[in-house]
Amino acid sequence: EKHTDPAMSESKCVCIVGVAGFIGSHMLEKIIRERDWTVLGCDMVAPTKIQELLGAEKKWAARFEFHQMNIVEEPQKLKALIARADCVVNLAAICNPSEYIKQPVNTINSNFTDAQDCINYCVELKKHLIHFSTCEVYGRTLSSYGLDAKDEKNWLLDEETTPMIMGPVSAQRWCYACAKQLVERLIFAHGTENGLKFTIVRAPHLNG
Repeated sequence: EKHTDPAMSESKCVCIVGVAGFIGSHMLEKIIRERDWTVLGCDMVAPTKIQELLGAEKKWAARFEFHQMNIVEEPQKLKALIARADCVVNLAAICNPSEYIKQPVNTINSNFTDAQDCINYCVELKKHLIHFSTCEVYGRTLSSYGLDAKDEKNWLLDEETTPMIMGPVSAQRWCYACAKQLVERLIFAHGTENGLKFTIVRAPHLNG
């Protein structure tokens, strides 16, 4: 017998920031096809990946809105969308390794500075924030520094015990992981200090 989680069957409104990207587009399709939820999606890029989900003729048309906008330049529009939602999923960020070297400043701003409005609005409006981070926040394993690889604590990645050691500042490749780790710490601090309800997803590379 199949049992359904009552919380999953309730009508909800989800705001997906970065809805037109790889993860966002798949999340959107999963939600609107399988749940009776409303989705408020925004992205600065054209909705190429979600084009087949748009259109007034779609059965879920009344449950999905797409807003093409720059959240950095239009923070009040972002706040208005968050105010309407029960939950906010933040996927907006530069997540391309080739860009970490070419655009380190933009990478840091995209993953840390530009994420703060979304976080602050969730704090102010008391919304549940689901923030997508990365497995790269774990940094280098202790075994990579020469410690005994036979001891699993030197290579096993654990959210509570891994020391999260990054590379040198001169290695620009680490700017992405450092920015992601710092924004995680900011979110955790808001949870401790301001009661923010949050979930952090450390997505591995195989998820995009």
